[in-house]
Amino acid sequence: MGLKMGLYGDAGRMTCAGYPGSQNYEVQDAKLLASWGVDYWKHDNCYTGTGFNNPGANTSTYYPKMRDALLNSGYPIFYSMCQWGRDNVWTWGASVGNSWRMSGTLNSR
Repeated sequence: MGLKMGLYGDAGRMTCAGYPGSQNYEVQDAKLLASWGVDYWKHDNCYTGTGFNNPGANTSTYYPKMRDALLNSGYPIFYSMCQWGRDNVWTWGASVGNSWRMSGTLNSR
């Protein structure tokens, strides 16, 4: 696909590992990604509310914020939504991101 550099971030206040997330900083973060030439942005779903995975939150309400920020950044960035297949993403994902998770994390042993 010609992608050269990708980074990982989060829709919440922190990433799953506890680093700062993009919640309320979507525009600022998208502009920074564009200035760095980031081609691929994986946007995870941790700490979007009060807890780690906030089961009561509807992911379709906050993933469009980063979509809009990326589209307005002035640089084409592939937007991968890692929202764990929640909230019937197959019904709205194509209008928000370029790819999305269809399920939670699968652990193999």
